[in-house]
Amino acid sequence: PGEMAVQLLERLTEQFRASPRDCLSILRWLLPLLNTHSASFAKNTASRKHLISIYQAIDYQVKSLLPAMKLRGRLSLLMKQMEKVSEFNTHSEESTATGKGLRMARNKALFVHDEHRMENQN
Repeated sequence: PGEMAVQLLERLTEQFRASPRDCLSILRWLLPLLNTHSASFAKNTASRKHLISIYQAIDYQVKSLLPAMKLRGRLSLLMKQMEKVSEFNTHSEESTATGKGLRMARNKALFVHDEHRMENQN
């Protein structure tokens, strides 16, 4: 049974590294295998390279997932801001003085840093 477990571990490792998108289905097999045969894997040195390979693949996915989650959060915030601006534009009255002022404020920077002007003042 120990040798068969190592063979299954080898195949799951190959599959895990080859297609990371299928990692959830592979983990459903891998977790019980590791729980059941951990003693066999500890004794068998052939399993070490497969365990290290899985560890490295998981570590890589976790490291790349964190920046992707941050990006997803920023994109979500940006999309909500765009929805609010779009909603405001459809409901605001462009012909009123307030509407014209708001339109101008959206299109013109409120503060501008000019280094040449700052140097001339000193």
